[in-house]
Amino acid sequence: MNAARVSERSQASHLASQLLGNHQKLEWLFYENIIDTPGEIARGYIFDSDYRKALNEIVKLAEELNAIIVYQDLDRAIRSNRYPDDNYAMPTAAEFEEWIKLFRGVPVTTILPFDTPRMGKGGIRGMESARGMRANGNKPGPKPKAPPKPGYMNDRRKTKIGQALEMREHGLTLRQVSDALGIPRSTISDWENRPDNK
Repeated sequence: MNAARVSERSQASHLASQLLGNHQKLEWLFYENIIDTPGEIARGYIFDSDYRKALNEIVKLAEELNAIIVYQDLDRAIRSNRYPDDNYAMPTAAEFEEWIKLFRGVPVTTILPFDTPRMGKGGIRGMESARGMRANGNKPGPKPKAPPKPGYMNDRRKTKIGQALEMREHGLTLRQVSDALGIPRSTISDWENRPDNK
């Protein structure tokens, strides 16, 4: 059974892309008889079965069908109690045991390995971000920078020359001007000695 979770109603639209992504991965892994669930809107660090009503329904159906419940990753299924204050926090063994009780013996697993890190290269957050971008028709990865306007460097250089010469006129040393503008002292000296800047 293809399961997913988001924390709040404002994130409900994310469930569809999660479930679709899971379904496609499960097909790619040659799973058959995939049953898509509606997903769950609940905070992943609350293990009260009365609160996790949608999960109860998923578990009940899995019991009837003798099915396995599959999430994309541990992050979509459970969160640590420390998560609201620490985005890197992974569930403790005690939290994991509390969470497993919600499934009443129904097998539950994830597509990604349980120890996939939340952040960093190859982490869960990066994969979720890429999935969301694909769902919105965008290409994952950094947005390409807009090309600079023609004459951009000349305009910037003219501005810097003006600033440097004005600072020198006010008695600042070459080193002070260089440090302030991030320009080598030799460049500032060249600008000062150019006939067209006299």
